[in-house]
Amino acid sequence: MSGPGHAPSAISAIVPVYNGEDALALSLAPLARLRARGEIDEVIVVDDGSTDASARVAAAHGATVVSSGGRRGPGGARNVGAGVATGAILWF
Repeated sequence: MSGPGHAPSAISAIVPVYNGEDALALSLAPLARLRARGEIDEVIVVDDGSTDASARVAAAHGATVVSSGGRRGPGGARNVGAGVATGAILWF
């Protein structure tokens, strides 16, 4: 909660990806802008076993890149991201 007398809550954006380098570049650009403005605190990309350049694209956009440890599917990858997130609010 934010407002008078309340500190804003930290927000962690979590993006699971599997072989999505093209879509990822489009998705991360606005998240990077939100982070630069201080509207979110971190962007975590969970690479779910991609064989393309997804992890490199995410790192190039300033995201924290975490491996899911193999193919866990979108829900499993989101859970991995939630486990490393530092924000009080998780945004998927």
